[in-house]
Amino acid sequence: TGYHGPRRRVMVTDDNATHRALLEDVLTPRGFEVLSAPDAESCLRLAAQARPDLFLLDLTMPDCDGLTLARALRASGHAMTPIILISADAAATARLSGSESPFDAVLTKPIDLRRTLEAIGQCLDLRWTSQERDAEAPDRLDVSALAPFAAELRGLAEIGFIRPLRERLDELARSDPSLVPALAPLRGLLDAFRLAELVAALAAIGQE
Repeated sequence: TGYHGPRRRVMVTDDNATHRALLEDVLTPRGFEVLSAPDAESCLRLAAQARPDLFLLDLTMPDCDGLTLARALRASGHAMTPIILISADAAATARLSGSESPFDAVLTKPIDLRRTLEAIGQCLDLRWTSQERDAEAPDRLDVSALAPFAAELRGLAEIGFIRPLRERLDELARSDPSLVPALAPLRGLLDAFRLAELVAALAAIGQE
């Protein structure tokens, strides 16, 4: 749910706006200040002004790849700032994990929220705070009323579209208040970022 100590500033650089929004959705509620940049030029400019505590970089961008950007950041006064690479290229991530790499951690896409938080925690030496959630197990959910929407919701959950999924759950609750009891446990799983269980629950709905 958060971490102890002063607020940390994280810069996310990715030309994919959806990926930037996903990381912002995950990090902001946990107490991070999130700066967003769509390209290397913007990242370097903002980094000089804001002095982030950590960088999250995409590998492939139109103006500059993540490796070149990381080296530019190291050369421009961020020699000790942790840099995490997030890439869809599994071969590249393996190649860039060596001792000569400018990255402190290398993660693969699709973005795994738990692994991302773990890497951030390790890089910043954070002591996390947590809170038990009361989300029900998927096999105990009374969600048959959501069958017409199961495929749509599952699709959003599988690709990690947190904000659109939350907005869709809110929309369903507003349009049909009778769905609120069925939506509540799904919202609990979403708020706890238990996405694997959420996908399983939605898959079970579709099979009913």
